[in-house]
Amino acid sequence: MLDAGCGSLVFTAAVYAEAHRPLVLLDQSVGMLEAARDRLAARGVRPASTVFLQADLLDLPFASGRFSTVLSMGMLHLFEDVEGVVSTLARTLTPEGALFLSSLIAETWIGSRYLSLLHRAGEVATPRSEQQLVAALCRSVPGRSDGILSRVEGSMAFVEVPGTTSARVVAG
Repeated sequence: MLDAGCGSLVFTAAVYAEAHRPLVLLDQSVGMLEAARDRLAARGVRPASTVFLQADLLDLPFASGRFSTVLSMGMLHLFEDVEGVVSTLARTLTPEGALFLSSLIAETWIGSRYLSLLHRAGEVATPRSEQQLVAALCRSVPGRSDGILSRVEGSMAFVEVPGTTSARVVAG
């Protein structure tokens, strides 16, 4: 499994501590990777089962079809080129592999205002709605777009792009 943009694992360390498969935790920040390592070590995770990798999300150092699961939580709202990011992540998936993403979206009044302020400060990309996000994802993953699932909780969109062998209907 690849967690692209893993951060410090504040929300995922407990799950990863129980994982029974190899994990590749990727982040551009060495500080975040150190915090992630420390958080897992505090839970007794053996380093042999986990690889910590500093790399750029837009230039992943993996062969195509390497991972059965790719997770990238809270990252898409940072990039103008969502299609490029998702295409890069999808390239690393096996045909039956699944991609799990989340992004802040401009779906509520407060979320829209917050993202607009962050955008003006240069912290995030142009705010987009769930519909705009899903449309960009459909363009990014040819052959998988029929199965994209999404749900919204407040100002956060959670998206699953299942493998080609388990396509489902788009849910909004």
